[in-house]
Amino acid sequence: MLVFVGTLAFLGVRFANTGHSFNSPFLPGPVQRVEAAPKPDPFTAVERRQVRAVAVQFISTAVFRKNVDASWEITSPKLRQGFTRDAWATGSIPIVPYPEKAIQQVRWRVNYSFSGRVGLKVAFYPKPGAGISRQVFDIELLDVGKAAKHRWIVSDWIPSGGPQIAAAAPGAPEAVVGPRKGKVRAVWLLAPIGLIVGSLLGLLAWLGARGWLRQSRANRAYSNMS
Repeated sequence: MLVFVGTLAFLGVRFANTGHSFNSPFLPGPVQRVEAAPKPDPFTAVERRQVRAVAVQFISTAVFRKNVDASWEITSPKLRQGFTRDAWATGSIPIVPYPEKAIQQVRWRVNYSFSGRVGLKVAFYPKPGAGISRQVFDIELLDVGKAAKHRWIVSDWIPSGGPQIAAAAPGAPEAVVGPRKGKVRAVWLLAPIGLIVGSLLGLLAWLGARGWLRQSRANRAYSNMS
């Protein structure tokens, strides 16, 4: 018995720590610094008008596939990579389109503003029965001008597919961002509780009535015997 207990104790101490040691993967050398996040930059009224004008031109041409060649000069080389101007003008371009005829309203708001870089959210609201869903896009524009002469070009056009627009451009009416959910009335929240309580009370009443009937029958039988 003592031998068995001693063996268990030895095994417990020997294999209690099942971890393994590894050599550190970190190599000696200078510390790598993470690039600092860009600082927000005031978005002036003049810049707002310039950026919006370029965004409207890009949507009216590249996105709507109308006179696509007019979007060449306001599109960044990154988006035009691999295309000649003639190929771009054909309309077979890597820009996600949206049918202009289906649109009832276009709403937009500033998403972020850094030095030389601005992001907008643009929402297309389709006409009733258009057969297409509302879609929100993220569009980014870069300032490639010099000094006070701003020249904005579109560097990104991506369907967001996530959180929808929460506000439109200043002065515009509030955007409806989805079907309004009706408030649940309190009576519907209490209905299941009332059903459970009522069922329990009904069961207790039935059990009580059955017991009373049995007792009454027993009393009558006893009276007849006596």
